[in-house]
Amino acid sequence: MLMIKEILILALIYYWFIAVSAAEVIKTKPCKKGRDLDVKSEVHEVSISPCPNGGSCELYRGENATITVKFTPTEVPAISTSCKVKSKLAWVSKIEMDFGGISSNACDYMACPIQPNVENVFNATFFVSKMWPIGTYPLKLRIQEKGGPRRVFVCQLFKLNLADQPADNVVF
Repeated sequence: MLMIKEILILALIYYWFIAVSAAEVIKTKPCKKGRDLDVKSEVHEVSISPCPNGGSCELYRGENATITVKFTPTEVPAISTSCKVKSKLAWVSKIEMDFGGISSNACDYMACPIQPNVENVFNATFFVSKMWPIGTYPLKLRIQEKGGPRRVFVCQLFKLNLADQPADNVVF
């Protein structure tokens, strides 16, 4: 019985390492319009899993993906113990349209209240809907204060390529 538990623990550790290695730091650029220009954090890296290629990330429709952002806030409002930070993942064109899949409460995905000069990690898993069209799309991730002056802590632009799973990987 002990050997089965050991095998299960080793299998879990193996799959965790596979999942972590499938995440890749992607190319992003800071937002450059309106209040998104005055970001109150230093963004260290943005990664998406699964995205083994990095650079231009391809996600398969009908599967989950995880976006992780490591950042250090430089200016933080006096936030009480309740969360007052929101997040949004949006398609970017002439207008922003909600990409969906993540909660608007950023504290569901990171430590809150956020602290100045302390690295924080935003880690959100979302479903890549089969309803979304195949193609490459510009996206924006914004994490900002709710209410008040609505300071922006993170605003990064990047591209995602949405595709269908290759036929040889489809499980029946």
